[in-house]
Amino acid sequence: MSNPGPSKFRKRIAGGIFALLACLALVMFPGCLVGMKTVAALYEPQADQFRFLSVFQHIGSDKPENEPADQKWLTALYENRQNLVIAPDPMFEDWGLWAALRLPDNRWSDIQLTQLPPEGLKSRDDEIPLRDIQIKPGHFFLRGADNLCYYHEVIVPGKTADAVVSYFNRQFASPSKNAPADWLGQLIEQRRKQLAAISWDDFTRDRIEQVLASIDNGSPANQPATEPSGAAKIPFDLATLQRVHDDLLAGKLPLVRQGDKLVATVEMTEADVTGAANFADAFRSAVEDGLTQETPDEKPDDARMRAQLARLMNCATVTPTDPTHLRLSIDLIGLFNSFDDPVQTNPDVDQDQRDAGTRMAQFAAASLDLDQNLTVESIEQDFKNGTLQAYPPTQLAAPGTDMGPISPATQPAN
Repeated sequence: MSNPGPSKFRKRIAGGIFALLACLALVMFPGCLVGMKTVAALYEPQADQFRFLSVFQHIGSDKPENEPADQKWLTALYENRQNLVIAPDPMFEDWGLWAALRLPDNRWSDIQLTQLPPEGLKSRDDEIPLRDIQIKPGHFFLRGADNLCYYHEVIVPGKTADAVVSYFNRQFASPSKNAPADWLGQLIEQRRKQLAAISWDDFTRDRIEQVLASIDNGSPANQPATEPSGAAKIPFDLATLQRVHDDLLAGKLPLVRQGDKLVATVEMTEADVTGAANFADAFRSAVEDGLTQETPDEKPDDARMRAQLARLMNCATVTPTDPTHLRLSIDLIGLFNSFDDPVQTNPDVDQDQRDAGTRMAQFAAASLDLDQNLTVESIEQDFKNGTLQAYPPTQLAAPGTDMGPISPATQPAN
């Protein structure tokens, strides 16, 4: 089973706003066990905790000959569900495909949801306190005879969210290749090679033209005649880029969690603060207007993508706090909920996928726990009400049961 190919609209959008679409990977397991993941998220300020509901739909096998192995792996995942911290987001491709298996002695192993990796599972020290995350394992249920589904809730306390933020701050401060500071170093060199700086007004106009042209008809936007071929010009002053680069390495540019918001404050030149803030406002307004324009005979998939992108535009804000500082804020719950809602998402699949789903549903009914009375509507409503029932195993299995040997990792986690 494979993910349906992207439409022309998706390809056009991807060319215009790559940074947004990097967060829009609709997660289809690409290995043997396949399925579609949807997510709902809530933040409870009184308890300072995040709640995430993951609903997997169209669970099946990619090929009939793989079904015995896939059924065995699905059974192992279900046996271990009490210790599976399923990543809450379907946005980031590397994260949407895995879960963390909690192990004794403050260790964990990353689990591919598709299949057991050929090299077996690897255990690692628990840099983030996974033991503090509450897991509410769910049940299999049906959304049609050929659509096997499963739900899973995790509750992340604020202190664990802060530990995640601290972990990323350490990564951001790393001088390693491909880390943010390394990328900024490359940007500085590119900026130094520019024959002339591009003004923020020209940069804003050019970027908006490119994106709107991509949305409208996929044609490349007109470039200013003075812009040389190759990499696009950078409007930031060298002083700004160097300061951000140095602050990152010095750990002076941390992400800070404020409730359900992630905030960073960046020091820049006055010209860059004004230019970047004006760019953010103009870009948001123009792209939101473009995304509201329906096209004749638009496919439902394209309309859903437009709605997702429009919601994404409202997740980030850029605000000057004083003449030389810019505040970047991301609404985490808005971000998680920008994508496919479990209730509203029920994609069509081809006959082979329906047949595979029917066989896997029959297997779950005979060999696993399948609740014929559950509906995705009741699950999501109970989640919102805080009353979603957990279904832990009646006999708890040792973490890693039926998942093969688990050996200490010798390489860092991805």
